[in-house]
Amino acid sequence: TQGLRTLVCAWRELDPNEYTSWNAKYETAATYIGEDRDDRIAKTAELVEDRMDCVGFTAIEDKLQDGVPETIELLLRAGIKVWVITGDKLETAINIATSAGLLHCSQKEAESVGEDDEDEDEEQSV
Repeated sequence: TQGLRTLVCAWRELDPNEYTSWNAKYETAATYIGEDRDDRIAKTAELVEDRMDCVGFTAIEDKLQDGVPETIELLLRAGIKVWVITGDKLETAINIATSAGLLHCSQKEAESVGEDDEDEDEEQSV
């Protein structure tokens, strides 16, 4: 499976009062000090991320830099252990490890999932 990095472009016009009200909520969320700051920001963003008109979509192949597979092969032959640690989704991490020559059919994968994540594909390593 080939994975692509995707971006959706959309817009929505806000009247000045709606924007002012939303921006005050966003500023409160963005300056919050606590563990759930990111969640507060995301929930505030969702308040205006509806009823939007799609403008377009993009998808690009996320290739490894030149020489990465060869460099990893040299490290492995030198007896150096190499790990892929990423915040990407598990499928993306596996694709990267395979492209880099770290995973072969005969090898085992280890998976670590962050504590109490609602999205269980976050904070995983292969």
